[in-house]
Amino acid sequence: ACPAWGLPLLQYTLERLWEVEKAGPNGNLHDRKICLATYNRLGGVEGALNTRMAEVYKKRTPREMHQIRSILLTMVDLVDSDLGPSLTARPATLDQLQQIGKIGSTTLIQQLLKERILTKSEDGKILEITHDCLLFAWDTLASWLREEHQIPENETIAEIPLPPEIPISKPNLPEPA
Repeated sequence: ACPAWGLPLLQYTLERLWEVEKAGPNGNLHDRKICLATYNRLGGVEGALNTRMAEVYKKRTPREMHQIRSILLTMVDLVDSDLGPSLTARPATLDQLQQIGKIGSTTLIQQLLKERILTKSEDGKILEITHDCLLFAWDTLASWLREEHQIPENETIAEIPLPPEIPISKPNLPEPA
C-alpha cells in the first residue's frame, strides 16, 4: 500500500473506473453509474495501477518489455535515508534514454505517454514517471528494483518522503451573530 499517495491513487482509480465503464457494453454511461464489480475487477484503489500496468506490459513485444524495464530502471534512484533505502523517481531526457540505448525510436515513449505511465514537460524534452507510487504499486517494477539494487525481499524499502507540510493559515472570519 502507498498511503502517502492515497489521493493520487484514488484519482487514478476513479479515472480508470470512468474509462472502463464508458467503454463498457453500453459505452455511454447514460445512467452515470460506476459499478462496484468494475471497481473490484480493477483491484480497488491499491490495485488499479498494478492491474493496468500489468495489462499494458503484457501487450508489448519481448523487445518492448525489455525497453520498458530499462526506461523505468533508468528513471529511479536508490538513496539512503534515515528510514533505510528509499526509492525516488527522477526525470530523464528523451536524448538521455536514446543515448544509452534504452529506446530506438520514440514510438514506445509515445505509447507510455498515452497510457499515462510517463509524462513529458511542456517542451517535450523531459520525461517523468507519472505516478511516483508506481515504484511500489506495480509488483513487476518493485521486483525489478529489488533485483537491480540487490534489496532482499524481507528488507523494507522506505516510501519516498513527503515534503514538509506547509502551514495553512485560517482566514479571519467574523463570528456568527
